[in-house]
Amino acid sequence: MHLPAERDKAGGMSQPTTPRAQRSGGRRYWTSYWYHSGRKHIRRFGGQNITRREALARYQRWLQSEFLLRESVRAGSGAETQYSCRDLARDYLSAAQQMYRKHERPTSTIYEVRVAMTSFAACFGSSQVDALQSQELCRWRDSQIIGPRGRRSVRTVRGYLRVVQQAIRWARERGLISRATALDLRDVSCLTQRDGLAAPRRVMPVSQSDLQATLLECSPVIEAMARTQLFTGMRPGEVCLLRSVDIEMGGEIWIYTPREHKTEHRGRIRRIALGPKAQAVIRPFLATPALGGYIFRPGEAEKSTSRGERYTSASYRRAIRRACERAGVEPWHPNQLRHNHATEVRGTYGLEAARDVLGHSAASTTEIYAERSLERAKEVARRLG
Repeated sequence: MHLPAERDKAGGMSQPTTPRAQRSGGRRYWTSYWYHSGRKHIRRFGGQNITRREALARYQRWLQSEFLLRESVRAGSGAETQYSCRDLARDYLSAAQQMYRKHERPTSTIYEVRVAMTSFAACFGSSQVDALQSQELCRWRDSQIIGPRGRRSVRTVRGYLRVVQQAIRWARERGLISRATALDLRDVSCLTQRDGLAAPRRVMPVSQSDLQATLLECSPVIEAMARTQLFTGMRPGEVCLLRSVDIEMGGEIWIYTPREHKTEHRGRIRRIALGPKAQAVIRPFLATPALGGYIFRPGEAEKSTSRGERYTSASYRRAIRRACERAGVEPWHPNQLRHNHATEVRGTYGLEAARDVLGHSAASTTEIYAERSLERAKEVARRLG
């Protein structure tokens, strides 16, 4: 089968050759090649265990179902669209800024998208997306192993690759690139730790000595926020948003329903139980009505730091870090208090109870937060082993 001659001339694309047996690395492959915009492209249709007839059948199916569909990305004049990698990075970042928003504010996902697409654009520049091959995307993926601060973790590099592949799907849905390109780039696999990536940084609970030393250096409000987290397992953002109108105080156990939380976009409702210890911490702050209803708000001397009438996760984290520096202990962040609470709950009531308290849908997520207690394991071994 041959493509029309006018297509070759208009699109700068030659007819893929009939597969021929070629050797590479000591093995035989059925290989076809073609030229597009002056660049040579190669595709394999099986190895030495495939007969010529089978390779030709695969070639014909690919030619009809994928290669010819490049017509769908042609302009009305018949010329191929010049959609570059830089265009894709710009357009997808712009779209992501609208997609990843919660309560009219951008989410933290935007940072990951920006880093990934900036690196992608810097690597491939004005090259057409349809000229991009999986081998080239693999090389870009491998280049992300080393970042400005050293070797990146498995989770970070996988996240960047996922962003680029999502951008490819986004472009395909809008007819900006061909189906063949989207399918080819989709198959690029994630790296593992065996590929030289650093292990994900394990977040540990705060040691009791560091915690107590830090709390002594905190303002009364910051100390109360930290203790509330310690007794409930709240996320830092949830304790910052704590308002009296969001708390049901009718029973022995108060129930706090945050007006916004991490997984609300998935239709989940977050309900946090406040026991006697948490209630004792919160109750003194209920006496004075807060502007906007927020229970924990910065004092006059702290408003310039928090930049508002309440703490944000960032300003709360900075306040804890400064207290750590004054106390002379290793800096820790508020989310580690969630690990402290999870570990205590799991040790006393089990993994399922820890999952309920933390608001996780999967026990595997709870495993990240709830560290096993070595002392408890020693005690079990002492009695039973």
